[in-house]
Amino acid sequence: MKRTVADIFRVIVSTLQDEEQRKVCMILHSSIDQIPHDTEIAGLFEQDRIRLHNAFYEALVLAQSKGEIGANKDLLMLARYLYHARYAMTQAAKLSNDPKELDEMVTMTLSVLDY
Repeated sequence: MKRTVADIFRVIVSTLQDEEQRKVCMILHSSIDQIPHDTEIAGLFEQDRIRLHNAFYEALVLAQSKGEIGANKDLLMLARYLYHARYAMTQAAKLSNDPKELDEMVTMTLSVLDY
């Protein structure tokens, strides 16, 4: 589980290091700014949020059943955190080109999965 989540976050970082991909993300960011003003865009983002949250949650449930995550972890809260951390990582990767700094952010994010 931890490796899979790490891979997701590292793909974000590497994608945003590519100048063409950064342009696509700027379009996405502009769309996010329209959410309060456009119910159709808000609906699309809400569907995506639910899909990603559920994917994180299902992966966490599986990891917990395999003993990879402690039984004391609140999986719904972790799924929400990972969803929002994913978005935060996209913003951080746009603001910093320092691979070490971005890798440290991934490592810190993953620490919430530790026993």
